[in-house]
Amino acid sequence: MFSKAEPKPQKQGKTVVALYCRVSTLDQANNNYSMGVQAERLKKYCLDNGFRYRIYRDSGESGGDVDRPKFQTMLRDAEMGKFNLLLVDKIDRLCRNLQDLVELYSYLDSLGISIKSFSEPIDSSVPMGKYFLYQLGMFAEMERDWFRERSKKGREARLREGKWHGGQPPYGYDYDKESGKLTVNETEKKIVMEIFNKYLKYKSLKQVANYLNDQGIQTRVGSVWRAATILGILKRTAYIGKIEQAGIGSDVEAIVEEGVFERAQRVLEGRKKYSPKRWEIKKTYVDRKFCQNCGMVAFKNMQYCSGCGVELIGYP
Repeated sequence: MFSKAEPKPQKQGKTVVALYCRVSTLDQANNNYSMGVQAERLKKYCLDNGFRYRIYRDSGESGGDVDRPKFQTMLRDAEMGKFNLLLVDKIDRLCRNLQDLVELYSYLDSLGISIKSFSEPIDSSVPMGKYFLYQLGMFAEMERDWFRERSKKGREARLREGKWHGGQPPYGYDYDKESGKLTVNETEKKIVMEIFNKYLKYKSLKQVANYLNDQGIQTRVGSVWRAATILGILKRTAYIGKIEQAGIGSDVEAIVEEGVFERAQRVLEGRKKYSPKRWEIKKTYVDRKFCQNCGMVAFKNMQYCSGCGVELIGYP
């Protein structure tokens, strides 16, 4: 749980650096920009300057939102005063959304933490560095939007042909390169069915995640299950054989009976009434935003809290 206490000050003159590394699924295909390459560059910088460091790694995570496990851990550590400089290889490793980047800068600045890029002329502790930070944030968002538009047209064409539109297949399915379609992954299928059954039993996203973690079952990327991940599976219509995007439908082999899926949706809808409001505002130097249910740091484009899975609605 995120502590809402005032940040603990670092001792003057003591530089402790948070090294943040991220690779998306596409980045993982490029060995020249792997997690290891990023980490080695940043660690060398710290060693050359005599800085202590802490490292945070998010693998297979998009920069389009901030709902990333280690990113959220890093924000909690920032509030606790565990570092006073955030170092990344490139700014787009942090955020590919300008609004998120601006909020992140304001949040860290209120804690006395600067942002520095290893590969770009960015150091938010100086005025010019702050200017470049915003400029590169704008370019990262433009690049993301351009890529999304191009990808959207390709996905729509594939859906019309009854093929998978690209990207990571839903948990429970594999991509068959020969046919271009999705096939059921029998091992993951059993876990998907268990998720629906356990949710109907417990009626709690957190309890389902805890159950899977206690059983030693990992996600596809080898990490622990979180409430937000469980929620994503429960709401995905692919499991009843329906994939739809931009009004274009495509069929896939179902994993869950439609009646079970509908029951899960009714439980989810019913639980919304008991969920707390999206945000609690704490006024300090800037408005810091937290999930009112568990205290997790949150930003505007987060749909669900990565700590407890509560749907985040009604940004003030």
